[in-house]
Amino acid sequence: MKLKSLFHLLFQKETDPFVELEKNGCYVPLSTRESMHSPNGIDSLFPYLVKIGENCIVSSHVSMITHDAATSRTVGAVKVGKIEIGNNCYIGYKVTILPGVTIGDNTIIGANSLVCSDCESNSVYVGNPAKRICSIAEYIEKRKKEIEHAPLFEHKDGYKYYKKYKEHTKECDQFREEVFRSKIGYIKFKK
Repeated sequence: MKLKSLFHLLFQKETDPFVELEKNGCYVPLSTRESMHSPNGIDSLFPYLVKIGENCIVSSHVSMITHDAATSRTVGAVKVGKIEIGNNCYIGYKVTILPGVTIGDNTIIGANSLVCSDCESNSVYVGNPAKRICSIAEYIEKRKKEIEHAPLFEHKDGYKYYKKYKEHTKECDQFREEVFRSKIGYIKFKK
């Protein structure tokens, strides 16, 4: 082991990225930190222009971009804008949110969406650019009907199992086969 690596292991403290964000003016509530894959997608130049509400889930590889440097060449100034995400929102995998966007409470943004304008509360948005496809109430109703006919796997360890995939059982194999037959399934966590 190199001396530099040994020194790092012994004396360097691992920094909490949320603490670093707070130092730069971006506060992420604890209820959101617990289900946020990584804050690394928050614009490092202007993190203080990002505000995230309570109880949000932010998937991995999400980008929150609060500036547009292309304008520096065209108009001689960098465009900046706030990004505000309401409470109880779900931001899907690889979503990009551009400057000047407000996402209302109880809103779902689907995977790979490009959010370049405001999203109203209690709605579901998908696409590039993101467009409203239904209300949260319609989304819930559709999923409830879907779950009645889809394979359902219940697991006692809940989210811990879902995140770690440590246990492999006959039930897992059976569930996998059922999902391959029907194309979609659900995992329900027993309380």
